[in-house]
Amino acid sequence: MINREIDTFGPVEDALPDETGDWSEFEPLGDQTEFAAMMEDLVAVSAPGLFAIVREVGERADGWVLAWGLEMEPGHVEIVEIDGTRGSAVSPEAALRRYDRDYKAHVVHYTRDAAPGTVE
Repeated sequence: MINREIDTFGPVEDALPDETGDWSEFEPLGDQTEFAAMMEDLVAVSAPGLFAIVREVGERADGWVLAWGLEMEPGHVEIVEIDGTRGSAVSPEAALRRYDRDYKAHVVHYTRDAAPGTVE
């Protein structure tokens, strides 16, 4: 099963650019509406990929989600099992290997365009 140790991270401030400098020389990035649109674009291009580890029961007789995963960036995946247990891996496929020893399991990537009943 999944690694039950939770990675610890430093304060979020350590990962952010220094905000204490003098920013007065920079002009605002548009008005509030334009800035909000820029931030929406930033979120859209930097959003993590969402996937599930799904257990197949029998020969496609049934199935259910064992864990959800976020692919944060290449080489870093966070996994949360349905019971809340957390772990990490280097890829969705590496995360899958933690389950397919005990179960017939698959990685299923979620896309916003996927609607229930449309997956083949």
